[in-house]
Amino acid sequence: MRPRRHGHQVRLMLVVALVVGATLGVASSAGAKIVGQRVAGDLRQAVAFTFDDRDRLWVVEKQVGSIYVQKLGSRQRHRFFRIPDVYGKGGQGLLGITLHPNFPDAPWVYAFATRLVGGNVVDQLVRIKSVDGKGKRMQILQSSDAGSSHMHSGGRIMFGPDGMLYVYIGDATTAAKAQQLRSPRGKILRLTPWGGIPDDNPI
Repeated sequence: MRPRRHGHQVRLMLVVALVVGATLGVASSAGAKIVGQRVAGDLRQAVAFTFDDRDRLWVVEKQVGSIYVQKLGSRQRHRFFRIPDVYGKGGQGLLGITLHPNFPDAPWVYAFATRLVGGNVVDQLVRIKSVDGKGKRMQILQSSDAGSSHMHSGGRIMFGPDGMLYVYIGDATTAAKAQQLRSPRGKILRLTPWGGIPDDNPI
């Protein structure tokens, strides 16, 4: 019985510690001030960003389609890549960015952008390879008609703990498309890192 009592005591102590810690945290934060600190400037409509394990900021410019990399704590910044033919009207443009979970060993940078391709406005998920700090060989992993309203493109992208890529695509202001399984609009897509459909997807 002793081990069991000891286990209960340990769990109880952990619970008490968590409660006390949470209480102190609330009390101490009541009078705290949140102070903003500028880490990057001189950017045009920087609507999405991420960080890597080397304390670098990856940030996009919505209208222009540029992806910049900047070392935190310094003003050292360079353009990694410029996505061609970005269409930045309204809620469209270069809207999302994420890195492969094993970056830079897996040298892939992912972006979500509205582009004008062959006279058509499309929302695309693209993958760019990092070679010596520069983007090369952009690949299109997913593409869908963006519609004519110039709004609700979506664009949030990130990797989940399962190693799969999650892509939010807006309904392009046509809410009914969210209920149409044959349309990617109004959905959260779950893709493999190379843009394929995982075998265990529910649909």
